[in-house]
Amino acid sequence: MSQDAAAMAVPAGQFAGFPKQAIKFYKDIAANNDQQWFEAHRQDYLDYVVAPAQAFVEEMGARLKGISPGINANPDPNGRGSIKKIHLDRRFNPSRAPHRTWLGIMFWEGPLKAKKDNTAYYLRLSPSELSLAVGIKQFQRPQLKAFRDSVVDKGHGAALLKAIKTVGGSGDYQLGGSHYKKQPQGYESEGEKAGLLLYNGLYYWTESKGLPKEVYSAELLDYCFERFEDMSPVHQWLAGMLERTA
Repeated sequence: MSQDAAAMAVPAGQFAGFPKQAIKFYKDIAANNDQQWFEAHRQDYLDYVVAPAQAFVEEMGARLKGISPGINANPDPNGRGSIKKIHLDRRFNPSRAPHRTWLGIMFWEGPLKAKKDNTAYYLRLSPSELSLAVGIKQFQRPQLKAFRDSVVDKGHGAALLKAIKTVGGSGDYQLGGSHYKKQPQGYESEGEKAGLLLYNGLYYWTESKGLPKEVYSAELLDYCFERFEDMSPVHQWLAGMLERTA
């Protein structure tokens, strides 16, 4: 059986949390990051990481469709779906470690070919923290122009400011994406909109201090969904921007 087929053979089942063996796997691979060690512990990865991750994708995807009907939730763990593949691309950097030492899951929405270029709900789980984020980390050039045009537009700009205010007032969420030092030429603006013109991406994120107890049970679904829903106004604004400019 091929490596891809072996990974896909793991049944998703019902999500009951990530077992402690999943966290141990990531601690161990951080200390033994080579192909030989991974092959010796491949079944641990499939049983303790891939299987619960696939179940999480299925169940969280169904929930997210209630607030983002166009969301994509695909349990493929080999780079084509919602679960980031554990193997890193070393073609142009042979000194790079061969495997990720954390679990990444994304639920994306938008018309662009590359998943990462669309707006998405993200989860990142490592032995030391759980991070959740919503939005686009970095715009590609056409989307950066569309973002700037939308910011200075009276209606779309006001809607974005409202979304940001809503998310900021919902909990301990940090706004990210600020990058440039000066306003871009041709996009003069004032106040809050002027600040947004310095962004080359737009996302909200939050992270735990240590791993919350919910990681180990089905309660993680509620924990993540509550925070995704809080941050969803910015995701929904970005999804609308992408659709208008596709």
